[in-house]
Amino acid sequence: MTTFDGAQRLIDDLQFLHRNMNAFQKLLREGEEQAPGPVDASDSSGQVRVFLDASGTASSIRVSAGWKQRLAPEALAQAVTEASRQAVSERVALWGENLERTDWKGKVDRIGQRIERGLGGEEAGAPPAFQRMRGRSEPRPVNVLAEEMLKLFDRTQNFTAPSAPAEFTGRDRSRRVSLSVAPGAGITGCDIDARWAGGQNATDLTSALKGALEAALAEAAARPAPTSPAEGVDGLLAETLTLLDRLPNTFR
Repeated sequence: MTTFDGAQRLIDDLQFLHRNMNAFQKLLREGEEQAPGPVDASDSSGQVRVFLDASGTASSIRVSAGWKQRLAPEALAQAVTEASRQAVSERVALWGENLERTDWKGKVDRIGQRIERGLGGEEAGAPPAFQRMRGRSEPRPVNVLAEEMLKLFDRTQNFTAPSAPAEFTGRDRSRRVSLSVAPGAGITGCDIDARWAGGQNATDLTSALKGALEAALAEAAARPAPTSPAEGVDGLLAETLTLLDRLPNTFR
């Protein structure tokens, strides 16, 4: 293969990769848009209900008036996390149903297969004239970009399942209630002073849980938001466009 042939193959591969990255990015955005709206669920006793917003983040918690007839104070914290897990599970199930109706996963798989078939072996790497593009601060070669793209496809297999986001903890003013939340994944931990809880009514407990939740969400809001899968494609698209922009100048 001549240097010119290698350059043309690289241009073709980059254009091919860019087209499919654009298609994949569009599908990811569509997948995110099909997430269900707010969801709520209760624990098995029916005495604690957790509400999730459209992003899957806990928005409120409610304790029923008759909770003492169904729950021991020592079981209250576990009921909170159980209700949250149920809400998250229902949200994931609804999201999966929405995606299945549009054959979303099938569309993603077909783009991945096109990339695997369309970019082949050693010829996908840059010819010697392009080696200077491989500096650490420069865009990576097309074969590396394709590999990163395929890794993103692998991660979409569990698109609707919460990943392992950062946890943020807050306490109410009395310091008797502590909640840990994970943006997009509900409530991940709860600690309630059982002796104190035994003397509280539902309104007081709901208020304390609200205070702890607000403190945890404030902590989360002060940190950088997690990136979505679609945002991961943005960087690869930028690298591909940079390589395409530079190619016409390579042999000047």
